[in-house]
Amino acid sequence: MAVRIARPDPSAPADVSTATFTTSRRGFDSAEVREFLRMVAAEMARLQARETTLEKELKAAQEIPPVTLADLDKEVVNDLAGEEAARIIATARETAAQIKSSAEEASSRLLLDANEEAQRVRAEAEVEAGRRRQDAALSAEDELQMAKQQGRDMVNEARAYRERVLGELSRRRELARKQIEQLIVNRDRLMQSFERSRLMAIDVITEMAPGAPSELVDLSPVTGPVPVTKPARVVEEKPLPVVVFEGVVVAPAEPETDVDDLFARLRAASEVPVKKAKPKPKAKASANDSSTAKAATKKPDQLPNQLSVFQASPLEPEAIVSVLDSAFARRDAELAPLIAAGSRNLKRVLADEQNDVLQLLRGRSAVRSLMIVLPDAAAHTQRYSDAIAEELMHAAVAGAAGVDDGPADDHRATISREAALEPAIDALAVAIVSPLRDRLERSIDAADGDNEELVGLTRTVYREWKTRRIDEHLDHVVHLAFGRGALAVLRPGTPVCWAVDPSGRACPDAEDNALAGAIGAGDKFPTEHVFAPAHEGCRCMLLPAAR
Repeated sequence: MAVRIARPDPSAPADVSTATFTTSRRGFDSAEVREFLRMVAAEMARLQARETTLEKELKAAQEIPPVTLADLDKEVVNDLAGEEAARIIATARETAAQIKSSAEEASSRLLLDANEEAQRVRAEAEVEAGRRRQDAALSAEDELQMAKQQGRDMVNEARAYRERVLGELSRRRELARKQIEQLIVNRDRLMQSFERSRLMAIDVITEMAPGAPSELVDLSPVTGPVPVTKPARVVEEKPLPVVVFEGVVVAPAEPETDVDDLFARLRAASEVPVKKAKPKPKAKASANDSSTAKAATKKPDQLPNQLSVFQASPLEPEAIVSVLDSAFARRDAELAPLIAAGSRNLKRVLADEQNDVLQLLRGRSAVRSLMIVLPDAAAHTQRYSDAIAEELMHAAVAGAAGVDDGPADDHRATISREAALEPAIDALAVAIVSPLRDRLERSIDAADGDNEELVGLTRTVYREWKTRRIDEHLDHVVHLAFGRGALAVLRPGTPVCWAVDPSGRACPDAEDNALAGAIGAGDKFPTEHVFAPAHEGCRCMLLPAAR
């Protein structure tokens, strides 16, 4: 490499001491330094050779024999020449020493600079290697944590699914138990009804038993004088046949002439619980019949269809639970297929969106903004609400049909006019869409422009939403549509009450609202809620107070 600066004179000490070189990242340009050292070395070699020559000449001059007087002038000349040679040699030695010192100083400085540069480069290399090792360790740790989190999510999902299945089985078992208990209660009540009918038949027979009248009066309308009575024909008394129904003795059968009257009395007795009529006074009977008759004349139970969920009732608690549970069972039966269909639709939209996002990530450079891959929040929510709009409308219509007997088309018009689906759509945005956008935005920040890494993070996010998030929160969204649809068709001020699902989980808010009794439709309950459910996981309903 050629020297880019003016070459200094290697024979001049001042030029040697002030020599400069081109600097580089590691110090002076090594090629220039070597070239300069070569020049200095050549100059020193030349001066040393010159010194040797002069010393030889000096030695030769000293070995010359003494000159004669005639040669004095020549000797003077030689002396003078020797002094000049000594001066030149001394100057050359001084110059060589200065050049050597400068060269050694420059060499030391270059060596020191080279060592410092090497140490700096080594330190930078160690820092860079440490940073890369740390990044690799962090990346490996992130991958490991992500794998562990995915494993935990899968385990939690399996546990949640198992708990849901076990909870559903437990709920069905509890419903079956309550239904069996209600059947037992109904069977007992039916047996009591048969017993009351048998006692009424015994009472009727008892009233007719004392004996036949001595004479019979013709009570047919006549225009003439009062008919003459005829002696009654004595009929030989025969034991009346006993009627047995499903192992229960109902009553002895009356003669054929009194059958219509007997059945009329039985019908009147069967209508007593509905009309709340007082029992007729009974004739004297035996002690056993008297005690049995008293048991039969107790105040009848109030019918289920006359019951309000917050009014005192003589019914057993199991009967009240059965009345409420039937409404919840009908709601669950209507919403179950809607929830399943809505889940399928949302997962289909989610899968299409994932494919679009991944395709966009593969076809672009570094992605650093969520708006590049997804629309704004309102349009994003609209995409998901459109996917389950029909299911939400069916759920709202089902809720309306539970409290109003009007046609479904009128219910649909009222629900649309009242914007009854807005709470369900807001819940969909809060529980599913907004968390999805937040997770994707955090993934974009974590990837820091690395689209390949962002593809893996995106797959993880969408997998979680498809396998767990939608199934966890869609139930609440559909139940909100059901509850809001019921409120939309109720006339403002209609007495309604907050009914708690007996098979749901306990909730202080629901109990407070239930204890509030009947309030007007559209008014706020103690927890500031206007309709049920109150929160995610709540399974309460609004029921008209007269039901």
